[in-house]
Amino acid sequence: MNIVNSTIAAISTAKGNAAIAIIRISGRYAEKIADSIIKTKSGKKLQEIENYKITLGKIVKYKNSQVCIDEVLFWIARSPNSYTGENFVEINCHGGFFVTQLILDELIKAGAVLANPGEFTRRAFMNGKLDLTQAESVIQIINSESRLYLENSVKCLNGELSEKINYLKNFFISIASRISASNDFPDEIEEIDIKSLYPEIDEKKKEIEKIVDSYENGVKLEKGIKVSIIGKPNVGKSSILNAFVGFERSIVTDVEGTTRDVVEEETNVDGLIIKVYDTAGIHESLNKIEKIGIKYSIENIKSCDVVLFVLNANSFLTKEDIAIFEIINLYKKHIIFIINKIDLREPKVDILIKTFNLSIKEDVVLVSTPQNEKNIGIDELKKKIYKKVINDNINTNELYITNARQKECLNKTLDSIEKILFGIQNNISHDILCFEIEEISKSIENVLGTNIQEEIIESIFSNFCVGK
Repeated sequence: MNIVNSTIAAISTAKGNAAIAIIRISGRYAEKIADSIIKTKSGKKLQEIENYKITLGKIVKYKNSQVCIDEVLFWIARSPNSYTGENFVEINCHGGFFVTQLILDELIKAGAVLANPGEFTRRAFMNGKLDLTQAESVIQIINSESRLYLENSVKCLNGELSEKINYLKNFFISIASRISASNDFPDEIEEIDIKSLYPEIDEKKKEIEKIVDSYENGVKLEKGIKVSIIGKPNVGKSSILNAFVGFERSIVTDVEGTTRDVVEEETNVDGLIIKVYDTAGIHESLNKIEKIGIKYSIENIKSCDVVLFVLNANSFLTKEDIAIFEIINLYKKHIIFIINKIDLREPKVDILIKTFNLSIKEDVVLVSTPQNEKNIGIDELKKKIYKKVINDNINTNELYITNARQKECLNKTLDSIEKILFGIQNNISHDILCFEIEEISKSIENVLGTNIQEEIIESIFSNFCVGK
């Protein structure tokens, strides 16, 4: 690990040829080191250049200014007004692999140290420019694969989660202060009725529970939702998967049992990752391989978020259809009924509604996916899946935690609050209550990274890329 007082440098853009590349330098001697290899067009020294002013210059070899390596743009941000809170220089050079590495090599010759993964953001955290929730949101933004997850991560970077956590921390500090003041100055401050604190603390407990409960939906924003296509053989499940993702992912034939394993593909619908699973047709079978595929289909029902139950408009409802519905219903999943192959026969929606005791037609989609012809109903299907998951369960204006570490810290806080509430009900002493509340505030602070163990910090920032 680099010494905190060292000056670090790294290439922040991805390796390979590109129009530009970015090299960052941060630390006490960042400006001095950069000045030893940068010559401005104006002839000014770097010390004469204003903060944040983009300046044209050229990179020369360290201790040999006659050899020019590249022409660059650069800017300076001096401590404490930089991303890391330290002196900071960013160089924008041409994006070739060789030229960027050559510039980095010259910076190291001039006294910089190669940065570890995430070290720039780690220094921002250590210098109080970001708390740990904001630092963690940086890697979430970098790794985001959907619009909704990105928007949620940006909220965290902007401090929305930090504000909630700080508010809760300050509440418990305030309670502890009031109790301490009442104990220390009994003649001046009226004694606090401990039981009167119960409603306030219980209310804050519910607020923390709401944040913890948001984790499940937060993971859906990050990882996406699982949608299983379920039905008996030859109802068109594979054709629906292909139409949904927009290319031929599953093999489609008119032979029953073509799909014998789970076929997975993902797509993005209005900012949400949807992982679609085409499964083997569920039916009675003596074929050993088919039976394994059917087992996988049922396991997929257990683990998915939404089931697309496919029925064939070209045939009547069968006992197999009803048996499959009972299996799906057993696991209490969101169900969207798909009547497929409507190009071959007019669908009997009323019979479907009556058979499965549906109160409305809202969860029924009429679909046709003939080869080499325009698909019908797929766009409507995507909207209904989105509504099932987002409109009915997730408020995109809300903030969701997606970080297991944050959830664990808040769960520990809830355990401590439970002990406090139990103690209040059982006449806990003022001193013990005050101590326990102070412990709760420390536990809450761990979400923000205060007094957190060095090993945890190491683990978090090791997941970052070099240069961030």
